[in-house]
Amino acid sequence: MVLYHLLAWLAYGFYEGVLIVNVVLGRSLSVPYLLAYYITFSIPFYINALWLLPRFYQNRAYGSYAIGLLLTVGGTLLIKYWWQYSLFPAVNWSVSHISETPQQFVVLNLFYIIEFLIYSFVYWFATGVTRLEREKAKLQSELLNSKLEYLRLQINPHFLFNTLNFFYSKALPVSQPLANGVILLSDMMRYALSEDQPDRKVPLRLEVQHVENFIQMQRLRFGDKLQIDYRLIGNPGTLRILPLILITFIENVFKHGELHDADNPAQIYLFVHAEHVQLHIHNLHKAGMKEHSSGIGVENCRKRLYMVYRNRADLVVSNTTDHYNLSLTIQLTS
Repeated sequence: MVLYHLLAWLAYGFYEGVLIVNVVLGRSLSVPYLLAYYITFSIPFYINALWLLPRFYQNRAYGSYAIGLLLTVGGTLLIKYWWQYSLFPAVNWSVSHISETPQQFVVLNLFYIIEFLIYSFVYWFATGVTRLEREKAKLQSELLNSKLEYLRLQINPHFLFNTLNFFYSKALPVSQPLANGVILLSDMMRYALSEDQPDRKVPLRLEVQHVENFIQMQRLRFGDKLQIDYRLIGNPGTLRILPLILITFIENVFKHGELHDADNPAQIYLFVHAEHVQLHIHNLHKAGMKEHSSGIGVENCRKRLYMVYRNRADLVVSNTTDHYNLSLTIQLTS
């Protein structure tokens, strides 16, 4: 990649600095001047393409982007002025045709900076499109592999649920908690195996119910030893969400978290607002061996969130030696 960039700059420098300026316009530019010129104007190109655009502009932080752009332009002008009027004269390097007032210097070089900023925007947009196409192709491949694996392992749902209903009827006279566990398991599997909707989303209330069923199943397993502080604040209403997103992060609490410390219970807070949902998780790390989980994984969730919600989803994870903190915010629609 670095080699391609060097070749591109050399080709552009030869075209503009040699063919256009020297041959067409009849001006002579020294090699040191050309090197200093293109190194200087590569600064706003790369700062804009690699930092300002993806960090601020893409995230709609237009104020921060404008401030960063102004600082970049000002810094570039200062660097250009320094080597053109201080460094080059000090070492007796020629600046050839340069003869301009300070006002002309600012106007002319602002034109050059804007030119390279436009190039950087085109570069950022083109590489972004290419990157998205690669990610899309990769995700499609992963989705195909997942579907093939699912088909290979798929159990006939009717047989499965009929069997669970049979277990429930047999467990009910023996143990009410056991019967409740079978019903919870049936509901969880029914949700997990439900068919995709056209918009690839499900009602938020069903996702919340799935989370609560999972937590209730864990309470049946561990009884009073389980130290979980779960809270649902707000009403899911008619909001819709990507399925099996919230549960993945909550499974990780039971996989990696310390769940038996009464003074430090694992916290799972779910806030539902008019147009967005927030999930906050805080827990201590579990000491010793951790429970295995067959979840789809946090990284896959990051990819799913990005592909569906783009900048409307924000996932922040803080993982220290003792604590794990997660904050997820998703802008939702009905």
